[in-house]
Amino acid sequence: MTPHDANAAPTKEHPRVEPPPCVACGGRRFETIDEAIRLRRCPRCGLGFIWPQPPQDHLATLYDQDYYTRPIDPGGPSYIENREGLERFFDQCLARLERLVEPGRLLEVGCGLGYLLNVARRRGWEALGLEVSEFASTYAREHFGHEVRRQSLEEADLAPATFDAVVMRDVVEHSRDPRRLLRAAWRVLRPGGVLALSAPNFGSLNATLAPTRWRHLRPEQHLFHFTPRAMRQLLERCGFRVVEISSRYDSPATREV
Repeated sequence: MTPHDANAAPTKEHPRVEPPPCVACGGRRFETIDEAIRLRRCPRCGLGFIWPQPPQDHLATLYDQDYYTRPIDPGGPSYIENREGLERFFDQCLARLERLVEPGRLLEVGCGLGYLLNVARRRGWEALGLEVSEFASTYAREHFGHEVRRQSLEEADLAPATFDAVVMRDVVEHSRDPRRLLRAAWRVLRPGGVLALSAPNFGSLNATLAPTRWRHLRPEQHLFHFTPRAMRQLLERCGFRVVEISSRYDSPATREV
């Protein structure tokens, strides 16, 4: 497969709709990796993205009860079934976070069913969750008693500089505007606060060798695909100082986390 120029002349069957500049590096020319699924890539930083994006009303229907109760991968557990494994993993994540900041006020954006909030509470954090899914936000409140608001971070009226940590696990790739999302996170963090986020690695070997067969592609859900370089550039453009970037092998045994 040879990527072609996304800025090529339009045809009658495929009228040109110009994508905005790259959200990570500001580049204006893009490669088309697969026209059928609208997958583009910025050659400057490696960011992948879906363009045009699905309409907002379509995205709003994706994160219903089935999203949390059906297996994410064939033969794998659902989010509800994998509580024990996820909470073990989240405990490791928060222990890593606490090397940089002591437990205080924590905001989790996209808190899902509340499993990370469970762990944060046990570790001494005062935690607030934001979750756009009606099913998941209700589940977290009713099953665990968490304070969870059914809002995105951009919609939430949170006071600036009030959180010691913001956690976004597998959220930024779903966002229609990652820069706006990360600027909102920067705004609510106290000086010296820490943003901890994760996303599938578009610079991984699997994604590089077979981008259209990559298991994290999911073009109707994942609108952006970050390489480490693209992630660093985006974070720095949003005002953050990057302390650490790492990647790990996503084996079948840990595919849900």
